[in-house]
Amino acid sequence: MNSQMRDVAAPGGRRERPSVVLAPDDAEARGIATGDLVAVESAFGVTVGPAEVDASMRPGSIGLPHGWNAPDAASLTSADRFIDPLTGMVLQSGLAVTVTKTTV
Repeated sequence: MNSQMRDVAAPGGRRERPSVVLAPDDAEARGIATGDLVAVESAFGVTVGPAEVDASMRPGSIGLPHGWNAPDAASLTSADRFIDPLTGMVLQSGLAVTVTKTTV
């Protein structure tokens, strides 16, 4: 069910690839602008995607939708650490990451 509605047109149009959404202050501090490629890295892995600077984001946080193959939010999680004890699902929020501008 995770990607069941993925190909349905959303308000404002469908994106072919999701963005890594950053707060303006965080983007500016890293020299990142909308459209730049950024690497998002956690203790468990790294993924790369286009940046989108959005004033509605709180400083110190990012937005990255799951359910896509690129950028792949699942590559930032662990299969055996930070697991919800009730559901057994990996936790995909509140995960510490670093964001850097990249060309790859």
